Amino acid sequence: MGFTSCNQGNQKNTQENDELILKQTGVAECHSNHIVKLDVQRLIKINTMGTHPLLWCNDVLFWLGEFHPSEEVVTNQIKGVMMLDTILYSFSPLLDVAKWNGYSTEVLDMTGHTFFEELTEELKNRT
Repeated sequence: MGFTSCNQGNQKNTQENDELILKQTGVAECHSNHIVKLDVQRLIKINTMGTHPLLWCNDVLFWLGEFHPSEEVVTNQIKGVMMLDTILYSFSPLLDVAKWNGYSTEVLDMTGHTFFEELTEELKNRT
């Protein structure tokens, strides 16, 4: 796949020499400091005033609290180890939007994403 870049107003076609390679790195392990099951309303309440959407897969509504990027976190992710601070989850059917007290947040359907499929199956097996 080639691309065209602009440099100070001059267009330069680089399609012949440059190639973009897109690879999905698989997650072999997931480590989390906290894994907390909540009722749906509490999970929505906690998240609606935040900036990140809730995620949904396999009848599990969840939120992932990630660590700030650091050398250790990035090194582990390159090795296929997802490092999370917190996983908050609840069992729920798919919602279009999560609402609480006039606030709302988007819910993203992650069905078909291998990591989230496996993660939610593990969460369902915890109870």
